[in-house]
Amino acid sequence: MPVDFEKSASWVEAIAASGFDRARPTVIASTGVTQHISADALRSTLRDAAGLSPGTTFVSTFVLPADRIDPGERELRRVTEERAAARGAPWISFYTPEDIVALARATGFDDVRHVSREELNDLYFSDRADGLRAPSGEQLIVATRQGMRG
Repeated sequence: MPVDFEKSASWVEAIAASGFDRARPTVIASTGVTQHISADALRSTLRDAAGLSPGTTFVSTFVLPADRIDPGERELRRVTEERAAARGAPWISFYTPEDIVALARATGFDDVRHVSREELNDLYFSDRADGLRAPSGEQLIVATRQGMRG
């Protein structure tokens, strides 16, 4: 079911209408979304996710500002952004690791971790014979709501 994160309707209500049980701990995977939605929409999305059952984890990719990525990746980044905009899906939001971790904490997650490119490469790409590595421009956070809300 499609959800417009920029509108006021809750994505949690939309998935609950399809049988989602918000009383159970949940893993929410959000990849390739943050760059397409406003900071306010991301804040609302995170707040809604943090309001779910304790133990809920929100895993998300996020895109760094262009000046924070490796110089060798900047041309590909420029082309990717142009193509996304031409398809009607412009990249409008960019985050530093520090900013997105702070945002996740401010919206109710109490265990938030930035998973760096280096960690991803060590975990998943170190034995690749073809030299493939995680890009510098898109990174990952893992945010979990551990305890009860007061």
